[in-house]
Amino acid sequence: MKLKLQSLADSGWRWLSKAMLLATLALLPATSAFAACRLSDFTTRSLSSLSEIERLSAVTQMTRTEFAKFHALGLNDPNYYALITASANALQAKQRAQAAIAVLGMEQGSEYAKFWAANMLDDKALKDYTMCLAQQNVGIWMRARVARPGVITLHFSHTRPVGVGPYPLAVVASQNIRNISQFVAHLQQLGPRDQFFGETFALQLADRTKPASLTMKFAEETPRTLQIPASPAPIVAPSSNLAADRQATSFRDCSDACPEMVSLPAGSFTMGASLEEDMRAGVPQHQAGKSLPLHQVQIPAGYAVGKYEVTIEEFRAFVRATGYQPANYCTINRKVNGIWVYEPRDGFNWNNPSFEYKPREPVVCVTWEDAKAYTEWLSRKSGVAYSLPTEAVYEYAARAGTTTPYFWGEDPGRTEGCKYSNQSDASQDRYLGTGASGAFHRFACDDGYPIQAPAGSFLPNPWGIYDILGNVWEWTEDCWNTNYDGAPTDGTARNDGDCDTRVTRGGSSGNSPWYARSGNRALFVVDYSGHSLGFRVMSKR
Repeated sequence: MKLKLQSLADSGWRWLSKAMLLATLALLPATSAFAACRLSDFTTRSLSSLSEIERLSAVTQMTRTEFAKFHALGLNDPNYYALITASANALQAKQRAQAAIAVLGMEQGSEYAKFWAANMLDDKALKDYTMCLAQQNVGIWMRARVARPGVITLHFSHTRPVGVGPYPLAVVASQNIRNISQFVAHLQQLGPRDQFFGETFALQLADRTKPASLTMKFAEETPRTLQIPASPAPIVAPSSNLAADRQATSFRDCSDACPEMVSLPAGSFTMGASLEEDMRAGVPQHQAGKSLPLHQVQIPAGYAVGKYEVTIEEFRAFVRATGYQPANYCTINRKVNGIWVYEPRDGFNWNNPSFEYKPREPVVCVTWEDAKAYTEWLSRKSGVAYSLPTEAVYEYAARAGTTTPYFWGEDPGRTEGCKYSNQSDASQDRYLGTGASGAFHRFACDDGYPIQAPAGSFLPNPWGIYDILGNVWEWTEDCWNTNYDGAPTDGTARNDGDCDTRVTRGGSSGNSPWYARSGNRALFVVDYSGHSLGFRVMSKR
């Protein structure tokens, strides 16, 4: 799956991705000689091995036709990169990659591979590489990240032409920084210099719920300002959020084959995830901010969602009743030369997902079109309007009245998730044998299911809904947009944007913990079929 691969690729950025706030400021090229800082000079691995990484990441964003063309090419075919560039979906990915490169102050290459090349560097090599770029520029260079709520780690550098100076670096203005006098004293200790490389200082916010700023000037230069967002303390949900008396009674709209449904109470909620939450969760910087702006959504009465994800048996009843032919290919997980890779393979499908189904497991290897066909059949069968959940209704149902990243609480140590959902955890680590550990990669617990789990294997959320976070990704109705600008506020689906790509929700057992937050969102093209992607249904009366 693209998203799991992405999370693995992201691990190379860990020293930046924890909570990087702002990009390089005032990087003014002294020359155009970026070639002097070549990625290949900073890695001990051959960049030729990137071709497989790029292949796996690109094909998951292609349409079925595009992939068929791509799959026929050899890795060294001259049309290999041309086809990636020609692919509309892959082009969007390339643009996102270029944006990430720009944010991190790295070279502005037009090749898609350069984004992945940076992931080949270890922490020290990546720092050496960015410092190489800094030395080719003239100006103040500032970066900052949240060390903990209310404390900002500032990294700053400065370069000037050889022989000019020395001059002092001075604070011109500041806002909402408690220990600014100590920072000024620190600069005075540094004294006049031509260059400041990799200096670090911990800034303390006077009020962490409010933004801050720092303006510095080197000699006669134009002052440079660093804007620092607020970093409030985590909001911890009270344990009463999981009270059994809030769980709803389920129902079915027909006695045979119709899934169990849970009625949702009418109400309003704040939809989305703040940048501060993204940073606390460890979202890579180029992935952060997709759930902004935060906005109020009013959910009217009459909505209900599936108590469970649609199971293999429920989907089988639909296929038998209609003769519908779902996609006969699926992106599966398999070992190649001792390495787990994701690869679309013909012959794997909803009835043969590359692993043995257990009773009541959610159906996977279904495209958005397959899921829509199921809801249309269900509408005809029951006489009730069924669809996939809208993105807003899905998040409303997932939160179930909570405001924390997960409906079970803040869970900063990622130790509680295994009680409530099937996540990437110790059991999956044993199964894959990857050795990936730590809160960024895994929940620090063991849920007993290395792949997916039967519906209802864990505790429900406060409204009696099971597996709405974790287990498998779930399709929604909404067309993909990069943020919530212009999003509906009444619970309906968003029908503008990229409608060849749809929003998915909930995360899966194969992703880093930050994917499974209630406010997180992701995307897949409508004809993508994956072994960890399924769906649940919604009805509206």
